Amino acid sequence: MISGQPGVALVKVVGPIVDEVADEMGDEANICKLNVDQNQKTAKKYGIQSIPTLLIFKDGNPVQKLVGVKPKHAMIKSIKSYL
Repeated sequence: MISGQPGVALVKVVGPIVDEVADEMGDEANICKLNVDQNQKTAKKYGIQSIPTLLIFKDGNPVQKLVGVKPKHAMIKSIKSYL
């Protein structure tokens, strides 16, 4: 991402939190990150208009969207509600 774009600072904050969530969730869930600048078609497909955005999928379908910086415990709670 280009550092002058809006939201980049927030992405830098959320990135390490997402890594921690992935570590804590282990094999319970697949946690992935997507660079929307490099994957614009995917971002458009899922209606991502702001970053950071966390999409939760169940059975291959998006079931919840969290927009903005969320604390780790909130992310984990949301993910676990669909397991």
